[in-house]
Amino acid sequence: MVELVTALAVAGGRMHRTPLQRRLYEQDIAESTLPTLAYRARRLGIDVRFDRSGRQFRLYPVPEIDALHVFALVRSQKVAEALALYRGPCLPTSHSPIAEALRYSLESCLADAVIRSADRKLIRSAARRIETWSFAEHTLRGDDPISMVLGHSYLGGYGLLSGE
Repeated sequence: MVELVTALAVAGGRMHRTPLQRRLYEQDIAESTLPTLAYRARRLGIDVRFDRSGRQFRLYPVPEIDALHVFALVRSQKVAEALALYRGPCLPTSHSPIAEALRYSLESCLADAVIRSADRKLIRSAARRIETWSFAEHTLRGDDPISMVLGHSYLGGYGLLSGE
């Protein structure tokens, strides 16, 4: 149910049934699955409705989602604020296509912004909170000392650093 609300929020509050189904599930699902999820959301006070004429689900009002706020802060070049808002992987226990795509996009976007900032304190903080290859690849290439901080714990955790 959380994935349904997230997918609708990311899409601006509405989405046609078929694309929504593909973003939530990798396989075909029963015709009743999405309406059941919408019903469960409404029971929790989240207004998700199906518009039969447009064959789309709608979310009223579109809730604020931290992941979207982090993206907006990065676009506004407020990287420190974005990192402070980041609390860990988005929908960490979900394996739905929308959750996996959102997690990857969010962490990659944030990590890239942190690397571009070249702020050592920010980089150290991000390296402890975001596990992404973009931190480690600089270390493997032997780039500047700042990037060495980034990948050390990530690479060490996989036994990829010599002497560990």
